[in-house]
Amino acid sequence: MNEEFNLKKKKLASMFEKHINNIHINGLENIPNTGTNLFVVNHSCFLDVYLIAYVLNMPCISMVSSNSLFGSNEERKHKLNEMLYPYPIETRANKQYKDIIFKGAIKILENKNNIIIFPQGVFDNSGKISKARIGVVKILFNTLDSKREKYNIIPIALNTSNINIDNIQSSTVWDDFEATISILPPFDYNSYYNKYKKCLLDDDKKVIFHNLIDAIMKKIAKTLNIEYVDEYISLYDMDGFWFPNGEYITFEKSENELLYNKYKNLIDSIVDKYCWATSCNPRASKIGRKKVSKNKNQKDEKSSFFVGIIKV
Repeated sequence: MNEEFNLKKKKLASMFEKHINNIHINGLENIPNTGTNLFVVNHSCFLDVYLIAYVLNMPCISMVSSNSLFGSNEERKHKLNEMLYPYPIETRANKQYKDIIFKGAIKILENKNNIIIFPQGVFDNSGKISKARIGVVKILFNTLDSKREKYNIIPIALNTSNINIDNIQSSTVWDDFEATISILPPFDYNSYYNKYKKCLLDDDKKVIFHNLIDAIMKKIAKTLNIEYVDEYISLYDMDGFWFPNGEYITFEKSENELLYNKYKNLIDSIVDKYCWATSCNPRASKIGRKKVSKNKNQKDEKSSFFVGIIKV
C-alpha cells in the first residue's frame, strides 16, 4: 500500500506543486495523533477532492459521486483512480442499491480507514454554505454501534477558486487560483450519539443525524464568515444511475435481482480493495512541509503552510 500511496502523492504533487504559494493551510495541529478521521468538508468545485487529499498527505478514502467515478467522462474517472482512493456516494439509485454503498462505507470505516467526505453532495459556489446530507453521520453512528473505536469528526473549511478540473492543462485556468484550508478541532459528537442510542424510532434518529451535520456545517460557515442556508442544493434529474463497470442502468431496469447481485459484487470488490488499515501515522505527514514566504497579502506568516508532497 505504501508504494501505491507514494505514486498517488506524486500525481497529486504534479497538479499542485507549481501553485504552492497560493495554498494556505491553517490547523494541521488539530488532527489528532490517535483514532480514525472523518474529514467533513464544504464543496465548491471538483478540484476540492484533489486539493484536500493533497493537503492532508495521508492515506484517505475520498467519497465522490458515483456519476463522476463510474460515468461517461473517461478522463475524470482516470484522474480519480490515479490520484485518489475513491469510493462512490450514490444519491439517486433505488434504496436497495444505496444500502449496498452504505454498508460498504461502514466496512471501510470499521477497518480504520480515514475518510474525506463532502456532505453537501454537489458543488456550492453560491458564496454560502448550503445544507448537507446526513450520510456521513449515519455511517459513523452505525459503525460505532458495531465497533467501539475512536473516530474523530474533523471539519474543514475550504475557500478556493472555482477551477475546471476537466480543463486543468489550460495555461490560463490557474491564473486566479487561491485556496485557504482551515482544519478545525475535532467536533464533539458524543451528546448526539448518546441521544441517538436512546431513540427507538427511525424518524427520531434522523432528526439527530440532521442536527449533528447541521451543527458541523454551521461551524464551517462561521469559520469562513459566510452565511449558512438551511436548504439543500437540488440534484439534477436522471432516469437511472451508473454501475461501477460503466453501464448506465435505468431505475425501471434496475428492479432485477441479477443486476442487483452484479452491482453488489462490483461494490464489494472496491470495498475489499480498501480493507487495509491506514498504516501511516493518522496525523498529516510532515514530509517536505515548509512555511510559505510572507507576501503582501499575508499578515501572519505562522498561519500559512504548504505541504510539499514528493516532487516528481
